[in-house]
Amino acid sequence: MTVLYPFVPPDLLTNEVLATLRQLFLEVPTFNASFLKTMLFPDGLYLEPMPAEPFRRLTKLVFKQFPDYPPYGGEFNEIIPHLTVVKVGNARRMKALAANFQQTVRDSLPIRARVDSVSLVENTSGVWQVLAQFALRG
Repeated sequence: MTVLYPFVPPDLLTNEVLATLRQLFLEVPTFNASFLKTMLFPDGLYLEPMPAEPFRRLTKLVFKQFPDYPPYGGEFNEIIPHLTVVKVGNARRMKALAANFQQTVRDSLPIRARVDSVSLVENTSGVWQVLAQFALRG
């Protein structure tokens, strides 16, 4: 799940930024989430979390503290919490992948999770790497 993207570039991450995030996330209680169904964006397939509101609150909380980094770069007004499965620029290919994925996971959903931490990740090298992990209260 993405809390806020884009965010502070890795070369601008300071101990102060990390300390702020650590303190911020300790204000948020742990919670449970389920991923019940697949949904589509025009260019991607995602799993929808239920409830979605705790994820929205996380996004708003971080954005309030770091207002130079609006969700989705300010491109969209609505915050839609989502767990991206695949992102493809071709609509026909996206529909085929979505149909295949939905068939594959039909008997595996819902996925249930306890959300007790947030990871700060980056991919400037082309590979996602965890830079820091922050516990939620609980």
